[in-house]
Amino acid sequence: MDGVWTPLGAPALVDWCEPNYLVTPWLAELWNTVSSLLIVAMGVFGFWRCRDSELRGQPSPVQSTSPRPRPVAQSYAPPPPSP
Repeated sequence: MDGVWTPLGAPALVDWCEPNYLVTPWLAELWNTVSSLLIVAMGVFGFWRCRDSELRGQPSPVQSTSPRPRPVAQSYAPPPPSP
């Protein structure tokens, strides 16, 4: 079966795991699409969690919660001239 995307270009030279356009003409490889959508959904969920915690005033889940202060860059000042 030819798919919707077949006229846009030649298919890949290697067909890895599953036949193309077996289930629907819109998806070349169904399980590859499902696994990719899962990865995208996890990224969107992580973004939502970070954004939600910042709006509530809580530290972001990706920030360090260690009690040590972060080092601050200090500018270098030459010593005063000796008299």
